[in-house]
Amino acid sequence: WLMPFVIGFIIAIAIDPLIRFLNRKLKIKRKFLSIVLVIIVWIIASLFIYKLGELLVEQAKNFLNYIVNTDIDKTLSGIAAWFDDIFPSLDLSETLSSANLIDKLSSAVVSYAEKLLTGLTSMIMQLPNILIFIIVSVMSSIFISIDFPMIKYFLSVQAPKGLRTDMRS
Repeated sequence: WLMPFVIGFIIAIAIDPLIRFLNRKLKIKRKFLSIVLVIIVWIIASLFIYKLGELLVEQAKNFLNYIVNTDIDKTLSGIAAWFDDIFPSLDLSETLSSANLIDKLSSAVVSYAEKLLTGLTSMIMQLPNILIFIIVSVMSSIFISIDFPMIKYFLSVQAPKGLRTDMRS
């Protein structure tokens, strides 16, 4: 439960120079700038994660379509010929026969589908925790960015005297 606050602190550190710049140039209150910029950062991060997930789903669909539409016998004979060229002493014709390989492949697909469904069920069960994590991360990043100068001052006071001047600048 500490990670949302660490993420909030990292985001506050990252956007603090922009907040200070806009505060100085546009004379807009730090509180308003912090809220707006943190929301913008989280929207950008959400869009990035969404697009990444969309890309992964599209690639998985393309891969499954490729597997379904590929002529298995032609592919297996090509693999067997390739192995015969590399390892002439091995007889892979029995191992790479389509009936034998299809049986192994179907059992592997069933096994992976079971694992996928188990993982998906587990992820769905974790959804409330994920939502709480995201909400706490967003709220902590807003509050930490609003109070970042005071937090920075507090931390600099706690540091040894030799480091204080380095931390305040």
